[in-house]
This record gives sequence, C-alpha cells and structure tokens, in this order.
Amino acid sequence: MKKIIVSADCRGDFEFLFKKVEALHAKNRFDFLLCVGEVLGHGVSSALNQLLDGKISVPLPTYFIEAGEMASTLGCLYPEGKELTKNFTYLGRAGVKIIAGTKVAYLSGIQPPDHKLYE
Repeated sequence: MKKIIVSADCRGDFEFLFKKVEALHAKNRFDFLLCVGEVLGHGVSSALNQLLDGKISVPLPTYFIEAGEMASTLGCLYPEGKELTKNFTYLGRAGVKIIAGTKVAYLSGIQPPDHKLYE
C-alpha cells in the first residue's frame, strides 16, 4: 500500500512545510507529498527563489497543483506540468498521472475560459 501526505495552502512557507513533512516522513516513509491550494504564495517570493535555487531541500517527491495567483502563469507556461526543481513538480492544469504506482487525478480550479476542458 502506498503512503501519501496531502497538504493544503502552505502559501510559500516551504521551510515550515518541509520541516514538518521531513519529521513525518522519517517515522512513516511516505511515497510522496501532494500539495493543493495556494502552494507558492503571492508572486515570486524569496522563499520560492530559494526553493528553485536548491537552497531549500525537498525531503521526498512533491507534486502540486496551484490555486493562488500563480495558477494562471503556471498553467500557461506548463499546461502539462513540469519538475521545477529536484523533487518538486507542478502537475499541470488538469489530468491523470501515475505517481509512484498510484493513479492521481487532478484539476486546477483556475482555468482560462477558452480552455479545452470547457468544450
């Protein structure tokens, strides 16, 4: 059986999130972390830059969808998703992916009005 951690709305506080996740992971050996909601916070913050520069360690494979102000930007740049840094992957706007042998369906709550999802 797969073990998954689900987190919501860390709002760019990656150090806090990953410290808590690392402690849980050490005791339970989770397969991956799934983050939903406002993950990145407001705009491109110093915490986001530190994460992308590898200065904040991501303790286990982490996948996220974004519902904050960065959702439209990410959705336009990477509609099918992208690993932004080691162990930190944006899933994309909507879809189904196999992650560590687990089928994960996801849907961002923010879509452009002309997106094929609405056809």
